[in-house]
Amino acid sequence: MLVELGQSASKPGLSVLIDQWGRSAKLCFSCRNSIMHGTTAYMDNEFTVFARNVPTAGVARKRDPSDFYASQHTLEMLEEAFEHLLNGIHLIWIAAQTSVPIGDVKEPLTHLRRAWSIGAELDNLSAAVAHEKY
Repeated sequence: MLVELGQSASKPGLSVLIDQWGRSAKLCFSCRNSIMHGTTAYMDNEFTVFARNVPTAGVARKRDPSDFYASQHTLEMLEEAFEHLLNGIHLIWIAAQTSVPIGDVKEPLTHLRRAWSIGAELDNLSAAVAHEKY
């Protein structure tokens, strides 16, 4: 809903901030929801897997299945992403409440893009690990 409202924002820079925040939040909250609402399955001493909407025999799920591979490192990355999201939504809220221009949005956009990058990697970590980047 926020992204839809952001498209009509009249303040320069606000709509692009809202759009990036929404795309980043969608990925990060998918990871969060897997942790909070998923079934816990321990793999080894380093990772704990939280699986959500796991298909079972004869049960059709409304949402796509997802999982989150939790380790100290991935949880720290997710914490960083949510820090960027919190700062971003705070800036968006302040900008929406005042008539003062928000100024240059390069730095906040950089942080929100970092949150998106983290969310994209962690939301499908098994694919990210298998993907060769060189």
